[in-house]
Amino acid sequence: MKKILIYIFISLTGILLNSCEKNNRDGDWSDNIKLSQKSVQFNSTTNSITITTETTSWWLNRIALNGSDVDLDNIKIQDKNFEITNPEFQINRKDGNKIIISVPENNSNNERTIIISLQNGNYYDGIIVNQSKK
Repeated sequence: MKKILIYIFISLTGILLNSCEKNNRDGDWSDNIKLSQKSVQFNSTTNSITITTETTSWWLNRIALNGSDVDLDNIKIQDKNFEITNPEFQINRKDGNKIIISVPENNSNNERTIIISLQNGNYYDGIIVNQSKK
């Protein structure tokens, strides 16, 4: 009986140690979104760009405008087609692999920064859009 308990203890210890590998941290996956571009620099005039992805299984994780989160509660962030309209930008996802980013003229005295965070499984990526001030 004592030997059986020792074998069970050794087996459970091995299982527990293997399940706590350091290689399974958030964001450790390889790039499975493959953005065509990760940063955009616009001048202060009205601008638009289309960025593509090689896959369609990603979803929108977060959008921040000048450091403040944008409310995404009414957006179906996993849909292959959606539109987000804000007075300072518009973002459209088309066919699952196209991201169309549009900005109106920036008439302010501050640079406009939009961060679009994407996720696919345990991989995180994003696009940073900077628009010059007036």
